[in-house]
Amino acid sequence: MPVTRDRYELVAAGQAALRLTHAQFGPLLGSSQRSSERWASRRASPSDAQLEELASQVLGVDPDLAAEIAVVVGKPLYPEGGPPSPARLAEAVLCAAAEVMDASPRALRPALRIAFARARELGLSLEQMEQALAPPEAPKAARPKPR
Repeated sequence: MPVTRDRYELVAAGQAALRLTHAQFGPLLGSSQRSSERWASRRASPSDAQLEELASQVLGVDPDLAAEIAVVVGKPLYPEGGPPSPARLAEAVLCAAAEVMDASPRALRPALRIAFARARELGLSLEQMEQALAPPEAPKAARPKPR
């Protein structure tokens, strides 16, 4: 894959793909908000290790961008030789849910399988499920009336 963008452009594209502020983006790559701001203004550059982390974070959102970042760093995007199988990715989703529930993946597997099957039967996408299950936004506090 030919790389047509420099490191700074790739970092900016990665931040945009992840939809993160500088306050979120810097720490995601093991750095600070200030470093993220320096990267954006081209006064500093993230390390190769930080770019590797960016490639892994961007992979699920923009695989082409992740591959381009990996080429710049000179490391394969998939060290094992290819992208993870759907079974391995599903296992990662299962483990994330189990972590939140403080439960074993084995105990949670049947519930998730049934929930995903029902969602598919009802024609719900993953995005629709995520939006429907998100906690409601807190109501905005009413401003006190001036006296």
